[in-house]
Amino acid sequence: MPTSINGWPVLKPGSDQLVTKKIPGVNRSLTLERVCAPLLLAVAHDWDAWIRLIDEGPVDEGGYCYRYSRTGNGWSNHSSGTAVDINWTQEGAQRPPNREFWETPHMVHTMDVMRTIYGPVCDFGVDWHGTNWDPMHVEIKPRITAPMVRAHIKKLGITPAGVRTRNAQGEKIEPRD
Repeated sequence: MPTSINGWPVLKPGSDQLVTKKIPGVNRSLTLERVCAPLLLAVAHDWDAWIRLIDEGPVDEGGYCYRYSRTGNGWSNHSSGTAVDINWTQEGAQRPPNREFWETPHMVHTMDVMRTIYGPVCDFGVDWHGTNWDPMHVEIKPRITAPMVRAHIKKLGITPAGVRTRNAQGEKIEPRD
């Protein structure tokens, strides 16, 4: 079975390892790998609260997509359901990223918080070939296994629906809807 760049199995459309779930608090859904779904839904939920609203404008969020990487170095992490793109019409690599938005002190701090919470298992804003910064792309890191994802979901108290109930230190927080 082929694997995506991060080492997860490539899933064919209709695989029982894929689930489609609503992003908490948002009228949008993502199709993701079953184990990773709660974690990546929680990322999208926090993105909506802290970075930019997801429910505004066109539907421009995506998870699973059966395709090779646009960099040409193997199967995309989207093909394993282990990557998401959020608000690609505003922040995507297909158009020049709004560096001014991302370089404000508030956004630098916000991304530091996101990386503190999710960084042990997720990469944010991958820089393809050093020239194509992709701030809206979030993926499971290479060499991260399903048991590691489950352990991080448990540490963060993420519900099956993708609501995070613990902070990066594992301390209880008041969850949002």
